[in-house]
Amino acid sequence: MKVYSIPTIVMASICFTIAINEFLTWFRRSNKNSDIAFTLICLGGTFFCLFCAGEYDIDFPVQSIPWLKAQVISISFTAFAFFWFFAEETRLIDRRYVIAYLIWTILVSLSQVLDLGDLTWISSRPFILRVGLPFGLSFVYKEVYRGIVLVVADFVGFGLLVYLVRIVAKFRRLGNHRESLFLFFVLGVVIAAEANDFFVGIRFYSFIYLMEYAWLTTILIVGLRRSNEIMDAIRTRQALQKSDQELTESQTMLTAIIDSTSDMVWSVDSASFGLLAFNQGLRDYFSRMHGTDIAVGMRPEDIYPSEAETSYWRKVYERAKTDGAYSLEHCAFADTSIFHLNINLLERNGELFGLSIFAKDITERKKAEDQVRKSLSEKETLLRELYHRTKNNMNVIISMLKLQAREVGDARLKKAFEETEDRIISMSLVHEKLYEAQDLSHINLREYFEDLTRQILANYNLSNKLPSLSLNMEDVYVLIDTAITCGLIVNELISNTLKYAFPEGQAGEIKVQLRRESNDDINLTVSDNGVGLPSGFDAKRDGHLGLRLIESLARGKLRTRVIFDTDHGLSCRLRFTESE
Repeated sequence: MKVYSIPTIVMASICFTIAINEFLTWFRRSNKNSDIAFTLICLGGTFFCLFCAGEYDIDFPVQSIPWLKAQVISISFTAFAFFWFFAEETRLIDRRYVIAYLIWTILVSLSQVLDLGDLTWISSRPFILRVGLPFGLSFVYKEVYRGIVLVVADFVGFGLLVYLVRIVAKFRRLGNHRESLFLFFVLGVVIAAEANDFFVGIRFYSFIYLMEYAWLTTILIVGLRRSNEIMDAIRTRQALQKSDQELTESQTMLTAIIDSTSDMVWSVDSASFGLLAFNQGLRDYFSRMHGTDIAVGMRPEDIYPSEAETSYWRKVYERAKTDGAYSLEHCAFADTSIFHLNINLLERNGELFGLSIFAKDITERKKAEDQVRKSLSEKETLLRELYHRTKNNMNVIISMLKLQAREVGDARLKKAFEETEDRIISMSLVHEKLYEAQDLSHINLREYFEDLTRQILANYNLSNKLPSLSLNMEDVYVLIDTAITCGLIVNELISNTLKYAFPEGQAGEIKVQLRRESNDDINLTVSDNGVGLPSGFDAKRDGHLGLRLIESLARGKLRTRVIFDTDHGLSCRLRFTESE
């Protein structure tokens, strides 16, 4: 064996190793065509390098003919595998072209098997080509000239490579820039080697043949790229397996969480409303209430003999299509259970296919609500009766005070009885309002003050000397204690106005203003355009019982103070916040 045969044998070993690996890859990847095509490229390169090594080891040019024929057969099938590989990578080559080139490959191979004489190899024209290399090395080729059949085959091979260049260019225009650069590089290596070997073969110039090196380079480059793809695929597969595992664990955990709740969760299809999925809560309910072991696919009529249940769910589905997700209360047909349902539509690829339902058994809660409602009604009745009796008791007290006042001869004492009667009347009116109101804890001050001021004016009975009354009030709702306090204050202020503001029948006006501010403060103002108060007047020092009572109620109950303004008569203003 000559020394320069050794590199080609080494190259054959490398190609064969890669071929074995690619065959196993093809087998593992469910027979992917590009894998088997590349396997054939590697096998073709293996045999081509071995036949080159055999050619290099001969002594006479005529002895090279069998090896040259074997090289043509191996390189022809390698070129076919190369063409098939590009067809699979780009998906732009018609399968008919691949089959046609396979037929051409078989014909070329047959031309080498059959003895066609000088049409293939001209044995009468041998030549020896010696090529010098650096470091004192040299290559010696002992061959014969090619016949017309092989020259035509070479031109067909060139045509094939030009066609592949056009295909890769089209592949690039479709947006596959990175992949097309790789394919252009592979084509460039093969084209350069093919051109070199053609010109060396016709003795255009003297150089070594490069085809075996080109195929080895191509196989190594493609093998490296495919190895990276395989590693990426392995990493992707591992990531998918990890994701699948995490998804499975998540689904298991979610199922465990849903099954752990006592609520019922299930989904049904929109055609027959058969069960698609359900949790343990639904299974336990049907087992407990109906003795039925439910299963996926069961329809309402499989559980309930009546058609009413199916008709009901059809209406639920139609409403969900119109209104979207919604909630409702549902009474079971076969028992007295009451459920709160959350209805949601199920959608797949933009199309509705069913419902998901979340149900909570609220039967006991409903019973408790009814019991509370009944108890509350009884308490409201008792409370109204209490307000009514309180008002009646106050009326009895007022009547007793009136009777007592008739027997009193002292005018001052009689007046005190009358003032006390007015104060009790203002408190009695609160209980009357509560007895008539829907809300038993709050009173509308506007309505209360309207009735109270009419009552006060009626009690004074001043006939045509009665001052005009102007009410500018908003609806302000307060608790009973606040209402009683405000009523006593308004009673004292209007009573004092009627007594002292308009002497000797002087005409005048009394104004009552009430409003609630944005910060929830309540403003109450009672004013008149009468004679007002003397200069330097102090309610604590100079005021009678009524004014002192106003001050005491304002500070003690409302946590505020009364502001007196004597410009243009008398104005008494309170600003307070009700505490719950």
